[in-house]
Amino acid sequence: MKIDLRRESIHEGNLILVNAVCPLKKEPEETKLCSVLGDHNIEMIKEAAEKLKELTEYVKIGKNIVGVSGFRSLREQQQIYQESLAENGEEFTRKYVALPNHSEHQSGLAIDVAKRQKEIDFICPEFPYKGIFGKFRKYAADFGFVERYPKEKEKITGIGAEPWHFRYVGTPHAKLMYERNMVLEEYIQWIKQYDMVRNPLVIIDGKNQVSISYVRAENYREITVPEKSAVDISGNNIDGFLVTIKSV
Repeated sequence: MKIDLRRESIHEGNLILVNAVCPLKKEPEETKLCSVLGDHNIEMIKEAAEKLKELTEYVKIGKNIVGVSGFRSLREQQQIYQESLAENGEEFTRKYVALPNHSEHQSGLAIDVAKRQKEIDFICPEFPYKGIFGKFRKYAADFGFVERYPKEKEKITGIGAEPWHFRYVGTPHAKLMYERNMVLEEYIQWIKQYDMVRNPLVIIDGKNQVSISYVRAENYREITVPEKSAVDISGNNIDGFLVTIKSV
C-alpha cells in the first residue's frame, strides 16, 4: 500500500512538537473538538477526548479530578499571557505560560487537570503525586498521555515543572516516553535514528507488533507500507514524519 507524504503535513498529527522554537502552524477545526470531563467549556480533539474518557473511567476518578483548561484559541492564549504578565510578572509568566502560537493548548492535544477544591489556580492548579492523582498519572501512558513538563526537564522543555499538564501523543509513543524518561523534544530526536527501510524500531505493544520510524520531509514523497496493517503518520512540526505501523 502506497501513501503520499507532502511537506506541509509535517505540521499535523498527535506528535507535533509545539514549544518556544516550534510554533503551531494550524489550529484544529472547531468541528473536530469535543468537550471533556463533563465540562462543555473544556475541549480537546476527538481522539484525545475519547482516550481521556477511557483513562478517567479506568482510574475511576469520580469527582476528585476536574479539568482546568483544554483547547485555547490564539485570542484566548494572548489574553491569558497578557493577564499573567500584569498579575504575576514576566519571570513567572515566561516560566508557566507559553507565548501565543507556542502553546500546546492551541493544538487541542493538551489538558490541564486539577484536584477538585473550592478555589483552583488557573495557571498553576494543584495536582498531587499521591492518591487518585498518582493513579491517574501512573496509567496515563497506557491511554496515550504523558506528563509534558516534568521536574528536571525544564532546560529541555523551556517550561517550569507542571504536574497538572498532560499531552496526548498516542500509543505506543506515550509508553516509550514514560519508560525512557523522555520528554517530547527528546523522543522526536531519538526516533530519528530509526530509518523506515533500513532499521525501524520494532516493539511489541500488547498483542501487536509495532514498527516506528522517521521519514524526512521532502516536497513530495511516497512510502510503501504493508497492506494488512494500521498506519498512523504524524508530522513532528520540524522536518519530517513519525510513521507508526501496527500489525492487524
